[in-house]
Amino acid sequence: MARTLRVAGLVDDVKVVNRPGDSGSLALAEFVADYRGDGRVLLVGGFVMLGAAPAGSPVASYLKSVVPIARLTGESQALAVSAASPFRTLDDLLQAVKHRPASILWVGGPYGGSNHTFLTMLADVTGAEVLRTNYVPTHSRSDMLAFVVSKLESVGLGGYGEFAAEVASGRVRVLGVTSTEREPGINLPTLREKGLDIVYVNWRGVFGAPGTTPAERQQLAGVVGAMVRHPDWRAVLREQYWTDMYEPPGEYAHFLDGALQAPRTERPVVGMPGWFGRWRGISLVAAIGVPALLLATLVVGGMWWRRQRRAGLDREQSLSTNLAEARGDAERSAVTASALLKGVGDAIDAKFEIWKLTDAEKEVALLLLKGLRHKEIADIRKTSERTVRQQSLAIYRKAGVEGRNGLAAYFLEDVIPPVEPDRTDRPS
Repeated sequence: MARTLRVAGLVDDVKVVNRPGDSGSLALAEFVADYRGDGRVLLVGGFVMLGAAPAGSPVASYLKSVVPIARLTGESQALAVSAASPFRTLDDLLQAVKHRPASILWVGGPYGGSNHTFLTMLADVTGAEVLRTNYVPTHSRSDMLAFVVSKLESVGLGGYGEFAAEVASGRVRVLGVTSTEREPGINLPTLREKGLDIVYVNWRGVFGAPGTTPAERQQLAGVVGAMVRHPDWRAVLREQYWTDMYEPPGEYAHFLDGALQAPRTERPVVGMPGWFGRWRGISLVAAIGVPALLLATLVVGGMWWRRQRRAGLDREQSLSTNLAEARGDAERSAVTASALLKGVGDAIDAKFEIWKLTDAEKEVALLLLKGLRHKEIADIRKTSERTVRQQSLAIYRKAGVEGRNGLAAYFLEDVIPPVEPDRTDRPS
């Protein structure tokens, strides 16, 4: 948006500001509270933000208070594997899902994001509940690609554009997509044409602040409408492999009404904020010609660093409760338990590789995760406590966490899968 708005001469300046928040709810609440009545701002969100707004929640009321300006884009999920993967085709992968689902690791963004949401749909449609426990969340595209390339029976999830460069280099192979039909410029098989009733499109749009005047809304809609008609926006769509899903305010509002009223088949996950978890956010601030500001906040992710600093010990206790529930759930299903342990172990090993820990640091990190003190670790490894302390600091630095609590909370929250509530009362 920032690029096209500049190229088209629709704005004088564009400023991008991050607004992280749990499932988008914090950014949405901030937008409603801080920009009410401001006709110079826009909030960018979409499918994942609606997912964080269960009926009757404060988030749902916030979402109903913002003003629909335009729906913009859609992006299907792509299923990518290493070039050396035994999954040569989408049929190969779907056969593995049918006959040995526990052997596959699925890699994508944080819990609750579009990647994780797709996997829950695949688990529902195929009846392979074990898929839910084999999800490995990552915090960056590079982490996800590193995992996919290093683990031959892993599947990366994301938009096709995230894999395009690696596909061109021959490192990665995309097997299929989740669109309704084959997409121009991609021409890969869809899950639907392979007999699975799954169509998943991660759409995004823009909203105005509550309390804005009709004239201000019309002005914002005009700017966005001019943007989507500009040739540079068409180039952006092609470059990002996005589908044009533009709808003006009236049609967009009707679409949102239907989406908000649709029954939710997924219930909140124990111990996780919002619908599934956390989302990463971006904001875009732009000055429109009359002098006005356009603030766009793209809500796709979470409050990881802020929560680490603010609630390390409290969160660890809460997450430990979640882990205890996971154990109880695992005891009720031997298959799920086996897959859970395998998935967690593989995820921890993969993270250690990504962080480039030495063999000694890996051993120390595992002992730290088990709760041992520096002196106890030193005794086990027959080294000095000072050496263990230095190794611990190196681990925290490479992992980007703040101390032992941060390390434990990272794996409890981002690697160990959340527990699904009892699903027996879900609609069929």
